[in-house]
Amino acid sequence: VEQGEDGVYRVSGDAVETLLARHDIDNEESMEHVEHRLRRMGVIAALDAAGFTAGDDVEIAGILFELQ
Repeated sequence: VEQGEDGVYRVSGDAVETLLARHDIDNEESMEHVEHRLRRMGVIAALDAAGFTAGDDVEIAGILFELQ
């Protein structure tokens, strides 16, 4: 996890990129599942450690979205 100069938090790694590729982020239920999986993988903790707050933009595998 790293924060770019534009304020976007970028997350990289095969596991998170594969997770996002398998789910429809436009579907609210699917996105809830993705956020749950990211929490279990430690990504949310890593984002928090980097200064992330709910509503900030996150980019994974070139896909930009907001995490709550």
